[in-house]
Amino acid sequence: MTTVIIDQVEQAIKVLAHVKPPYVKTYQDFQPGKTFVQYSGQWWDEDEMEMALRALVHGSWVTSGDYVDQFQKEFSKKYEVPYSHMVNSGSSANLVMVTALKKHHGWKDGDGLILETIKVKVVD
Repeated sequence: MTTVIIDQVEQAIKVLAHVKPPYVKTYQDFQPGKTFVQYSGQWWDEDEMEMALRALVHGSWVTSGDYVDQFQKEFSKKYEVPYSHMVNSGSSANLVMVTALKKHHGWKDGDGLILETIKVKVVD
C-alpha cells in the first residue's frame, strides 16, 4: 500500500513540475519596446519546481531542510571552510555578516561602523 502511494506521489510531482505558474512568461510573442519583461522575482524552471515539490513531500523541512543541508556541506568542502550557512537573501547575508563581525571583534551595540557605498550599474 505504501509503495503504491509513493509511486502516485512521484507521478504527481512529475506532472505538477511541468505546470507553469501564472507568473512564468514564455515570450513567444515578444515585441521589443512593447512586451513587459520580468527582470526579477520568482523564476523557476521545471527542475526547480520538481525539487521544491520533492522537498515539500519527502523532506524534513521545506525552507531549511535536507537539500539546504547538503548544499551547505558541499559549499563548505569546496571553499575549505568548516561551516557555511545559507540565508534567504543578500540583506539577511549582510545581517549575519555584521553579527559575526560584532562577535569576532567585540563590537557593542552603538559602536560606529563606516561602510563604503557600493554602486553597480545594471543598465546602460
